[in-house]
Amino acid sequence: MLYCIGLFLMAFATMVPSAAAYDVAVHFSFTLWLAEMVGFREDDAFDLAKFDWGTDDDPNTTPLPYTPTAGATKRRELYHFVNDARLNALRQTAEACTPDKLSQVQLQAMGHYLHALEDRFAHEGFNNPRWGHASALTSPDKPWWRRGQARPAFPRMTSQKFEALIALRTRCFGLSETAAQEIKGSFMRYQADIEAWATSETNLGPGGAGDDSTLNRWNSLVQSLYGKHYAVVNGYGMYKQAKLRDYERWRNERAREGWRPIQ
Repeated sequence: MLYCIGLFLMAFATMVPSAAAYDVAVHFSFTLWLAEMVGFREDDAFDLAKFDWGTDDDPNTTPLPYTPTAGATKRRELYHFVNDARLNALRQTAEACTPDKLSQVQLQAMGHYLHALEDRFAHEGFNNPRWGHASALTSPDKPWWRRGQARPAFPRMTSQKFEALIALRTRCFGLSETAAQEIKGSFMRYQADIEAWATSETNLGPGGAGDDSTLNRWNSLVQSLYGKHYAVVNGYGMYKQAKLRDYERWRNERAREGWRPIQ
């Protein structure tokens, strides 16, 4: 019986086009918004977002396929189901930047770190990188995912991601303590909306994949965050739709080049 279940999960995983935690709505769109909110220049914020989401698309770092092959398991260990030591190593590499002269290599390191940090929350309870979260199919990809009566992990992830971006901007761009405190004040107002959304989701009862209105409630939240830059793409609320098209062009170009190492 267990063998048959394993075969089903392996077959399903090969059919999922992108089954990495949080998906594009968070790894790309929310990252772009939050990086800009922290004060990264628009081009740098886009690079952080593209390398964050690109961690799932790049064959050298993708968690797919969700089958227990040595290569896929190793990639999941390095970027998607990281332990404390690995996350700290990714942070140190990300913070080893040249102030005000960020290369694409350095920005990619930052994107890898942000992605691994986000996945620590999306993957709570899935501690075996050999199988990833195949047992829950694609449900943990969604920011509203939670186990039973648990509260969504998304607000905690957002808080730690914000602190990580503040640290990166401080180290790489010389952000002053006074400016950092002003940004934190602005962030706390947004975080209050995110916490209220999570409380509402929790009060609705047992979690999991959500209900028929879950996506609408998520879209209402991000619409309040993104303001005039909000757009719906394939049913999901996104930030700056044009930037998503820019990412798709970049991804297609990287694919044509065989995903060779960033220079």
